[in-house]
Amino acid sequence: MRKCTRFVMLAAVAAGFFTLQAAEYKNIYTQKDEADILQVEEQWSRAIQTGDTATLEKLLASEYVFVDANGATLTKAQEIARYQSGEVRFSSFATSDRNVTVFVGGAVVTGRAAVKGKQKKEDISGDYRFVDVIERRKGAWQPIFSQITKVETEKDKKAKK
Repeated sequence: MRKCTRFVMLAAVAAGFFTLQAAEYKNIYTQKDEADILQVEEQWSRAIQTGDTATLEKLLASEYVFVDANGATLTKAQEIARYQSGEVRFSSFATSDRNVTVFVGGAVVTGRAAVKGKQKKEDISGDYRFVDVIERRKGAWQPIFSQITKVETEKDKKAKK
């Protein structure tokens, strides 16, 4: 009976040790993943601001989907075509308040984007909230989905009246 009790106690201590060790490893990997994801987000933001379609082509997954502030859904090809044609142009595009949540094989990034730009002749400047879904593929992170929502200001509310 004593041998059995000792064995159970030893097993419980070992399980606790390995659980703590696994949590430490997860934290290390999660921090690295978050840093890598934020780097992808920075490259993506720069590519959007400068209209760098070659970088967008590399970064975005083939099945990437974008939902714009009006609710329109665009494929990767449609999104890139908007920059190639000059339909969408930004003079500034800055993100902030980014929060990364890493899951097994993927991540969700939320944040805020302050932009100055035009879509065709319409001024689309303002503050936006965004949600990006990024998936880990072949050792690299690739955006597969993004949605933006315009943050309505008092000025916007008055303009509607």
